[in-house]
Formats: sequence, C-alpha cells, structure tokens
Amino acid sequence: MENRMHSITEIRTQMSGSNNLSCVPTRNEFGQIHLDEQEFLEKVRTYVLAPEELYTFGFPVEFCGRVRILHSPFPFASYDQNKNKKQERTNNACKSKFEQNCARCGCSFFFPCTQYLPQDKCYYHFGKLKYQSVEGNMDSVFTCCGKPFNAKGCSVGQFHVWSGLENGVNDNLRGFVKTQRTINNWIEPGIYSLDCEMCYTINGMELCRVTVVGIDGGLLYSTFVKPEYQVVDFNTRFSGVTERDVTLNGITLPEVQRDLLSFINEGTILVGHSIHNDLRALKILHRNIVDISLIFPHHLGYPYRYSLKQLTLNCLHKHIQSSDYGHDPYEDALSSMELLMWSIVQDLLKKTNNNN
Repeated sequence: MENRMHSITEIRTQMSGSNNLSCVPTRNEFGQIHLDEQEFLEKVRTYVLAPEELYTFGFPVEFCGRVRILHSPFPFASYDQNKNKKQERTNNACKSKFEQNCARCGCSFFFPCTQYLPQDKCYYHFGKLKYQSVEGNMDSVFTCCGKPFNAKGCSVGQFHVWSGLENGVNDNLRGFVKTQRTINNWIEPGIYSLDCEMCYTINGMELCRVTVVGIDGGLLYSTFVKPEYQVVDFNTRFSGVTERDVTLNGITLPEVQRDLLSFINEGTILVGHSIHNDLRALKILHRNIVDISLIFPHHLGYPYRYSLKQLTLNCLHKHIQSSDYGHDPYEDALSSMELLMWSIVQDLLKKTNNNN
C-alpha cells in the first residue's frame, strides 16, 4: 500500500487544514481567489450535484437497500457489419447465449456465459461525432477519420465488447461499497479529483487503473487494478494499460476500495469528468460529486458532453491526451481540478463585474 499512496498520516495532515488553500498551485494559476478556506469550500459545494441528479445522470445510487444504476447509452449511428446477413436465432441457441449491443460499433452480438464466440471483427470509430461543413452542407463526421456518421469503422477490434450494463434500470448490483461518515471531527472532508481507466472483459467494462489528485495538484494515490473477469480488450489506445501492467503491478478492486475509503469519507467532494463512469468502475456509492462535463454543458444539450480534452483546450489553453501510448490519468485528474478552479474564478469575476 505504501507504494501506491502517501501515508494516511500525510493525507490527514493535508485534510486537517495545514495546507493554505490560497497558496496551492491550481488556484494561483488562474489568479488570486479572495476567499478563506470555508468560503472556498462553500463555493465548491454550489457545483455539487443534487441527489436526484445523481440518478438521472447515471451514477450508482442506493435505493431501498439495493444499488441501482440508470444506464442510458449515448445514441450513435454506426456501420452495421451484419445488416445484410441473415442470422438464424433459434430458441435453443438463445438459451445459452446473451445478446448485447457492442459498446463500440453498435452491432448486436451473442456470447455464452464463459467465453466469447468467434464472431465477425468489430469495425468502429474511436473518435467522436462533430458537425462541420461538407461540400457546403453541415454534416456530422467522426473526429478520428473525418468520415460521415454512417461510414464503416476506421479501427478494427478482434471482438465486440459491451458496457456490462443493460439499457435502462440496472438493479441489485453487487460488490459496491459506501463512503462513511467520519468519526473524527478534526479531519476535514477534503476535495479530490479522480480519474479511472477501464478495460473490456467478458462481464463488461472493469477498472484497470485509478489515480487520485489533491486540491494542490499533488498525486495522492495511483495503482493498476486486476480485473475480476477475463479481459477481452485492454483498450490500450485510451487507457494506456497493458496486460503486463496489471499482471505485475495490479491489486484487486476490494483492495482499491479499502484504500480509497481510508481517506475519502461521506463529506469528501469528488471531482471528475463524466465521473459517473469512474464510480461505476470503482463500485463506490458517494453523494458529494462535481462533474466537470456538467459544469460546462454541451450546446446541443444532454446527453452530449464536451470532452475533457476539448474543455481543457478551450478554457485552459492546454493540450492533453496527445500521447500515442494512451491517456495519462494524473493529467486527466489534474485537468478536472484545474477546470473547477477556472470556473470558480470566472464566477467570481462575473459577480465582481455585476457589482460594479
């Protein structure tokens, strides 16, 4: 545990108020914030999602003693490689197989309980759809290859993959833990930014790396995580995680949960971009959430979200996620914290200008 996080004593020292929040780098970078620690904490709390919003936006929540997630997959058009094929689906065949929609290309595929079937490869676009002028007309194209929304995928996966959640309400989920109320009044709740990387397994998306950053931009916790189920795709293009990483350095999800809950309590404010995905993968129930993707709503409205890369470029004028070896979770977590600071500064400047 010592290799993946500072000692609990060091973290509690930070939470106890020994850090002067007016001097942390992430705040100085955007100008002086003339707030004391309590005023600053109250300002951050104005960004915290309401309980009913947590459920609406897909966070894991507790309902009548059970864990519930509302899963609303983003509606996207894709090239269906099976659209011209006749698939005979007899009742006997369907008894031992489950039908899912691929999380990358949208195609329907079947797999049994224990292993994937050798089916057609997955042709998908790893980029997002954006609107741009094509031959004088506004059309949606993929950022990865510039092709229109109905074009065949520009990347190939050996298997189709799925999220691990059914469309709609997912109920009575297992393995979740809940942040607890602290019994030590001298411990401040803390404000942390976290970022997780996920891989695809036969049971859906699972955690393979997690990083937590403090309000001063310092790295608090980072570790690789061993997925519980057989891995289908490590998603290395984005996660930067390889089989070697988790085999040699990974710990189990229960160990990660134990580590995080040793310094994250019920009052802690967790910050992240589309952080509902992170808490799903961590299997942690928590109420005090600031989601950067919702602070800066997309001009087309929900469920569209601006990417962390785009927000960081537009607001902070920084380029992130430019490596060919996958995302840097520390860079992503730090960017989320900096975007929160930037938003607070803008709100204060707007208030000052209105008063003048």
